This record gives sequence, C-alpha cells and structure tokens, in this order.
Amino acid sequence: MMECQICVGCGTKSPETDTNYTLISAQHGWRLHRVRAPDGAFSAEWRFPACWRKFKEANALPDSSGGAGARESARTVFARASRRLRGEDSEPPRGR
Repeated sequence: MMECQICVGCGTKSPETDTNYTLISAQHGWRLHRVRAPDGAFSAEWRFPACWRKFKEANALPDSSGGAGARESARTVFARASRRLRGEDSEPPRGR
C-alpha cells in the first residue's frame, strides 16, 4: 500500500512511499510536527523540506544572550507557530 502526504505549508504532495518512515529519511527529508487541537486530540502536520526550514526559522528560539534570559520552551514556540499557521490569534489559557 503506497502512502502520500500533503505539506501544510505549501500543499506539495509527497512522493508515494511504502511507509511514512521513508518520507522522514535523508532521501526525502520531510518532517512531521505533532499539534494538539483545541479538543485535546493530537494531529500530524507534514512539511516539505523547504517549508520545514521556513517553519524553523520563523519559530527559532531566542538566543540566550538576551537580557532577562527567559527562554521559551520549544513546545511553546511550536505551539504558537502552529496556531498562527491555522489562523488562530489567541493564546491558550495558562494553566500548564
């Protein structure tokens, strides 16, 4: 059974592969990002290599030389980026 994914960044269709593991190999370089939906369920976002680079650059962690030194966790940065990509403006409640 051949599998195919679609990039959430640009809509590019992945090459057909026997498994999704082949997509994340060095040969294809696709990346998978897990996102929590408002209902608490998780979903997967596939990104073409160029879109993954843009996603990472847009959501890079601040360097540690910046004053107060309060670095956000990667989880927080990627969650904010995922909300932005989905068009959601508001931050989730701060309880966790």
